[in-house]
Amino acid sequence: MKITTYPISNFYPKNALDKSQICYQVTAVSVNELTKLKHGIVIFGLADDSGIKNVGGRTGAALGPIKIREKLYRFAHPNCPVKIYDLGDLTPEQKIEDTHTLASEVISKIHQAGHFPLILGGGHDLAYPEARSLILSKPKQKLKILNIDAHLDLRPTFDGITSGSPWYLLFEDNNLKKYTFQLVEFGIQTHCNAQSLYDYAKAKKISVIKLEDIYKKKTPTTKQVQEILKKEKISMVSIDIDSVALQYAPGCSAAQTLGFTAEDVIQFSYSSGASHHVQSFGIYETSPPLDLSGSTPQLVAHCINQFIYGYSTRFRKRAK
Repeated sequence: MKITTYPISNFYPKNALDKSQICYQVTAVSVNELTKLKHGIVIFGLADDSGIKNVGGRTGAALGPIKIREKLYRFAHPNCPVKIYDLGDLTPEQKIEDTHTLASEVISKIHQAGHFPLILGGGHDLAYPEARSLILSKPKQKLKILNIDAHLDLRPTFDGITSGSPWYLLFEDNNLKKYTFQLVEFGIQTHCNAQSLYDYAKAKKISVIKLEDIYKKKTPTTKQVQEILKKEKISMVSIDIDSVALQYAPGCSAAQTLGFTAEDVIQFSYSSGASHHVQSFGIYETSPPLDLSGSTPQLVAHCINQFIYGYSTRFRKRAK
């Protein structure tokens, strides 16, 4: 297993007026150090887009983690009460199955050391090892996953693992059959999902909330997500950036004309951080080569920054 680590000083801005940027509050760490560290958020990149390639999609998401960091670490975020660690990026193996196995092992170690994993994708197939590690690390909990996505991502793997397969892999994993977990899909777009996938979702009792139905409600989308997080006691939030409309997030393999706004997904991220039930958070499919303006990694950086703000409220509440 190889993990590429980055000296945080590489991200220091030139001519900085002070040290309020996030980069000055991040510590680069190794897997072996995790158990020795005070509780914090561990940023871990899964720099692989072979699942996207396997489904015939436009590649480039392997560069997502590093480009997101370049944007994120320039954000001003003064007086952050939570420790932030950067574990680096997992180097993919030749076989996608091996990459998944290693990713699951590392994320499990983050959980076991008492930290919070914040995952940067990479293809969305990598949400499978993120979810798998959470389930195996919390065997006695009834876990619920919220997938914010245009696609159901329940594609069978008869012709190989793809970026559209994470939840299929999760439900078909024989090693997870004895554990209790549920999936809520939010923002699903009818035009880009085959009927057989809806049939599979129904068979597995997966809750599917379509974008068209979200629009019909008078309640703002951000409030709807807050209600789901609270009512369902969501344990993990996975955001595929193609859930956001093309005008806000052009840099992904399967960008959609319709979708959430930049403000929506930023607020989703804050709410996920603030919910004390959420124990893992990941954003996937950011593909910088497909967005020369850099607006998509910039948007994802905003999401992560707001997630950290939300997560910080957990500590402020404890201090009162």
